Amino acid sequence: MDSYNQRERNLNNELPDDRVSGYSLREIAYALRGAGDMDEWKSNLAKINNPTNFFLDTYFNQYFPDRPLKTPANTIIRIKLVVGVGYSVDWIKVTYTDEQGKNQEILYNNDTSLGEVATITIPAGASNIHMDAKPIASLSDTRIFHNLALSAGQNYCFHLTGMVNNPKYERVECDIL
Repeated sequence: MDSYNQRERNLNNELPDDRVSGYSLREIAYALRGAGDMDEWKSNLAKINNPTNFFLDTYFNQYFPDRPLKTPANTIIRIKLVVGVGYSVDWIKVTYTDEQGKNQEILYNNDTSLGEVATITIPAGASNIHMDAKPIASLSDTRIFHNLALSAGQNYCFHLTGMVNNPKYERVECDIL
């Protein structure tokens, strides 16, 4: 008889597959109750007396690396076209993952010209933030920020310069905008 795949109960009357990373399936189910997101689930697991809860951050970062992390503040982006710019901005697109893990997009579709400031606010709790923009009348593949990655919960300010098919940006201190 093949006993290799047979499951025998241990001293706690649990089958071997009933434990994951040191937690019983019952404990995992209990921790999931009422958890609105991954971080609440991790927090609930940490409350369970278990010798492996010291490694929860490692487990969650390893198995859920792209989960949205809560940030305490909105992310604010301000973009100003300054002297020396040879174009207007057709659109600015910001993509991000919200607190629920859903991909979102903000499209700033107002033409922005010399001296004007475009302000975009990304809600607190966002992660995986990327920004792109296109000059008016530029070649179809011309972009200003080239899918620039931004950290959540910070303020970003940029000056735009350059010509229509060779746009440039510079990150500046927000107090000089």
